[in-house]
Amino acid sequence: MGCPTPACHRSKGSLVSDERRDGVASSTGASASGNRDTARRLLTAAANSDAVVSALIREISGDESTIGSLLAAAINDPDRLAALRRTRLLDSGPSSALDNFAALTAEAVGAPYAAISLVDKDTQTFAGCTVTDGSLPRQFGLEYSVCKFTVAVGNLLVVDDAATHPLLADHPMVRGGVIRAYIGVPLADGRGHAVGTLCCSDNQPHHWTTGQIQILRDLGHVLASRIFDPHANEAG
Repeated sequence: MGCPTPACHRSKGSLVSDERRDGVASSTGASASGNRDTARRLLTAAANSDAVVSALIREISGDESTIGSLLAAAINDPDRLAALRRTRLLDSGPSSALDNFAALTAEAVGAPYAAISLVDKDTQTFAGCTVTDGSLPRQFGLEYSVCKFTVAVGNLLVVDDAATHPLLADHPMVRGGVIRAYIGVPLADGRGHAVGTLCCSDNQPHHWTTGQIQILRDLGHVLASRIFDPHANEAG
């Protein structure tokens, strides 16, 4: 998520892999953990490749339900949700400090929009955002979330043109013209539990450069350090 740069393959609408493995699992949680790992691998493959993997996943179920099940397995991870609760950011409401951090991110990356998102079981909340005039809802259902994909796999998601992306082409935010390009890094604790993202978006196709990706990684690392510092939120 932060400064370490993994070996990766980047294509149009790619997910840069930085796979995590937890070496210890309890006997009672091993099955659930295995299901979540499988879900992450399949979603990573679907986001990384052309449309072949996504089409194969849909063919298994005949509709979108399998992708939804894969997302749910990762999003509803109780350890991830507990990590989100520990930040207390969902209870604190919009933060001017996080709005300012989002504005700094947009300027540094060179993107029209930036946000700090928190992904809960059923909703996404903007803890910080460049749109502060009330015209953008701060909270909405996960059906409108793009950040859920970043959180579900726990890795950088880079989308130059969502209209051609195998997972996002039919997304309501893409069909509605709100998001056409997206880049997001997961905000994860020390155990790799992603609670949300630092992300940028554009309503036009946008080729995200290596420099822009690195800037977002670095800022995400700074932000995650602040979020998971038990004393940091007291100043927010």
